[in-house]
Amino acid sequence: MLENDRLYYKEQVSDLLLAQDGLWVAVVGEKYHYVFDAPPGLAEVLRSNIRDKLTASFGEFSVSDDLGISGKFWIDALAKKSEQEQLLSKLGFHGPSFRREFQLKGRRYSADGFARGVEIKLNKPYVVAISEPKSALNRASRMAATPITATVDGVLILFGFPLLLIACSGKNACK
Repeated sequence: MLENDRLYYKEQVSDLLLAQDGLWVAVVGEKYHYVFDAPPGLAEVLRSNIRDKLTASFGEFSVSDDLGISGKFWIDALAKKSEQEQLLSKLGFHGPSFRREFQLKGRRYSADGFARGVEIKLNKPYVVAISEPKSALNRASRMAATPITATVDGVLILFGFPLLLIACSGKNACK
């Protein structure tokens, strides 16, 4: 859809991957891959032992003229025990809603030609709304290929670091 010199589209996201060093988060969509600098605290949240109690929701993401991308997403936690509340508090969540907002900034890459040896999918794909300026469409043909690569045994690599799958199950729950 075209509106106010911006094109709006929806991207179905199949994987959320965290670089082993915790510095990057990669989101794998059908048409594009998005690589973001991991904001402070996100790696700790995604690696925590309460991630099966987390749900995510995404705001609109926006692509810039230089194919950078930014947007917000929120992680909500369901705490039922006081020790979970203590851990959530250490991870930057605060009651009573236990919601934490993260701002993501990164780059969009073409997923054309990307094939991996092992298919890893989320149990429930997310649909993320994304807008881009019409001028970005002219650059799409010159867009860099995804920096995510796969080894023969199916290990995904980003900038030389192995990626860890952050799986989701149920209704938007991240594991």
